[in-house]
Amino acid sequence: MKKYKNDEASVASILLGLIFSITFSSVVIAFILGQAYNYQVTGNEEFIDINTGSMIGGEQDYTTNDILDNANYVSKWGGATWTYIPDIGKVLTDYSGSDNTYMALKGVVPVGDVYTVNYRLNNSVLADYGVILRYTEDMNKLIVMVESDGFRVTNEQLFWNPNYFYAYPNANQIRDVQIKTVFNDKIASLDFYFQGQKIFSKDGLNQDTMKFNAARYYAGVATKTEGFTVEKINAGTITLDTSKNIFQQFEEFLGLMATIILWNVNPQFLPLELNLLFIKTQLIGIVICIIMIARGTS
Repeated sequence: MKKYKNDEASVASILLGLIFSITFSSVVIAFILGQAYNYQVTGNEEFIDINTGSMIGGEQDYTTNDILDNANYVSKWGGATWTYIPDIGKVLTDYSGSDNTYMALKGVVPVGDVYTVNYRLNNSVLADYGVILRYTEDMNKLIVMVESDGFRVTNEQLFWNPNYFYAYPNANQIRDVQIKTVFNDKIASLDFYFQGQKIFSKDGLNQDTMKFNAARYYAGVATKTEGFTVEKINAGTITLDTSKNIFQQFEEFLGLMATIILWNVNPQFLPLELNLLFIKTQLIGIVICIIMIARGTS
């Protein structure tokens, strides 16, 4: 019995060591990434120095490239590339990933709690595509997908991913597309307009309860088909306010740590292999120790 207690104490010591180690590792990684990318690891693809509190009109005209680069964010998962083609728009010219590639707008300002966004798209390639209601990398996706049989609202938060479907035959066969979304983020409700007509309203979408990711996006597109083109997005008003108080900075830092431990940031900032090596192996060890201790006390 004494040996058993010693074994249990050893496992507990290993558990404490692993907890300290994974905390230290995540703090160091979060600090490095946060300092290098201005606490916007989940938002910026590169560091951009912007003026604090600058506010602009939210219309982005991709046919003339009359856009604010600082407000445009592209998720380059799988090495995808969006290319400006004069008089055409922003075109997905290279896609090699396994998930949709997102082009989103940062700093969209709601009126009250409502985000109203108008899109003009060219779908001459007849692709499946989506428009963003709320997007926080891989932790929280609320997107209206336009597919061959209709509109599907992906309602994902972490591992919870129910879909809401509205039949509209050949929805993705329309080439010149106009879409408007009116999304109330506080009560998670949506009015969806397609080609100038209101198609559906939906309440009870997922609310923004996950706080792991600091950067949130309320306008943009998603697709995985090369040739899909974004001509214009009008999101009302965009503000690029980078000022944060100490509590916001601390919250974002903790959120970044949690993302690194429980999931991962964009792989171009922290490759999945490094996360598996430095973080997930320790996390697995912690789980094993907890199971061993639980079995020993039962």
